[in-house]
Amino acid sequence: MTPANYGSVFSCCLFGSLMMLYLYVFCRSKRFILRNGTFVIYLAVGVVTIRMLLPWNFHFAANVESHKILPFLFNLLRVKILSVEFLTILVIIFCFGSCLRLALYFYKLVRYRHLLHQLDPLDDIRILRIFSDILEEYHCTKQILIYQVPGLSSPAISGLIHPVILLPDREYSDQDLRFIFMHELNHYLHNDLWKIFFWELVVCIYWWNPLSYMIRRLIKDTAEYANDIRLTKDRDELTRTNYMLSLLNTSKQTHTFHTLPTLHFQEGTILNIEKRCDLINDSPKIRRNLFSQFIHIGSISLLFTLSLCFIFQPSSPAPNYDNDGTVIFDKPDSSNSFYIKRKDGKGYDLYVKHEDAFINTGIIENPEDYKSPKIYSSKKEATKFYENIK
Repeated sequence: MTPANYGSVFSCCLFGSLMMLYLYVFCRSKRFILRNGTFVIYLAVGVVTIRMLLPWNFHFAANVESHKILPFLFNLLRVKILSVEFLTILVIIFCFGSCLRLALYFYKLVRYRHLLHQLDPLDDIRILRIFSDILEEYHCTKQILIYQVPGLSSPAISGLIHPVILLPDREYSDQDLRFIFMHELNHYLHNDLWKIFFWELVVCIYWWNPLSYMIRRLIKDTAEYANDIRLTKDRDELTRTNYMLSLLNTSKQTHTFHTLPTLHFQEGTILNIEKRCDLINDSPKIRRNLFSQFIHIGSISLLFTLSLCFIFQPSSPAPNYDNDGTVIFDKPDSSNSFYIKRKDGKGYDLYVKHEDAFINTGIIENPEDYKSPKIYSSKKEATKFYENIK
């Protein structure tokens, strides 16, 4: 692969945004999950994550030249503000914003972990006994601590490497505790926190793209839908009903730490809770449609393949040549040419744009011949406004 350039980054953002839009439009409905399951969503999000983190120009990619749209766009972006191209300013802003978002995110992770270390692990015998039974039921040997966090409104699990379960400072019935521990432990066993973490990196880098925030919400919702289905699809109707009641007992509150890799027993808005209850109620009726899965996976794979194989690049029209091979330039005007006064005082050097550079086309004695181009006293002065002067 070759280093990223404007064309490869533009193509990455374009195809990545198309894939994210596809996910947001087709994959967030209850009907989609009932027909295709959540695997399709996770697979598609994984593909988008890989693409958005690799904006390079691969050596096998074919350049697709754009002669009108991209040159027009890049010419607008190359307007100079205080001798600096607007495109350069945008790149600096985007890079600075990404670095700042990444730094703040990892600072929050460290700060969050520090706050947990200031708390003492829960020592309630009843709660620990119920949790021990759940760990044994799931054959989990990982040491997982439980903390009671003042001000937390919903049970949650956190910790990418050293998982911890967070409980609000309130009373729970034995049944509610069992469902909560089963729910949070399933999140950990299926690596849901890592899925959210990797997409959070995409959000930090592409903080300017609103679709990235929508997909973050979709991933969290999908993690809850998948978890609810795993826990209830083989249960009897009474167990499913009790699970939904436990879920509704915490649905009046909203959670905190929403920007950190945490997953809550009650996640999202009341509309999400209603959809989760609908999926729990319909979980025994789920029938996977292989043809539908093939269509959606194929569509995302096609977009991914196109994004790797084709790079859109701006291209200027090919120059015209006369019979002896000399380049025929367009008529000089203010948009494609300028004068530089000669040091010997014998006229002016006329520079005309050819592809991406300005070329000295000869000496003009009378600048009145072409009234539009600007006149500069030296080449140094001209370089403040134009690049690639040959």
